[in-house]
Amino acid sequence: MERLERLADGRLLYRFKRAWRDGTTHVVFEPVELLEKLVALVPAPKAHLVRYSGILAPAAKWRALIVPESSCDFRQFMAKAATFWFNRLRPIYGLEPNRSGLR
Repeated sequence: MERLERLADGRLLYRFKRAWRDGTTHVVFEPVELLEKLVALVPAPKAHLVRYSGILAPAAKWRALIVPESSCDFRQFMAKAATFWFNRLRPIYGLEPNRSGLR
């Protein structure tokens, strides 16, 4: 934040750490314009932050040769986890399988 300052006319001046090749040492933005630049850097919600390409890409023909298949089905895992937590919380809250609404 020490490189960002508000100018007298309300615009924002941002100083670079090092001068660019063309000699530019700072840029001046309107406040909304700076927000537009920052918003572009924020990933979309629920977007994957790691993207694979080449042989590790999801649709690569040879991916199965190097990436092991999962031995655990996700639904089975979630069912086991739900059962585990239900059994752990049952004595605390006095839950009964028929009265809780859980299946």
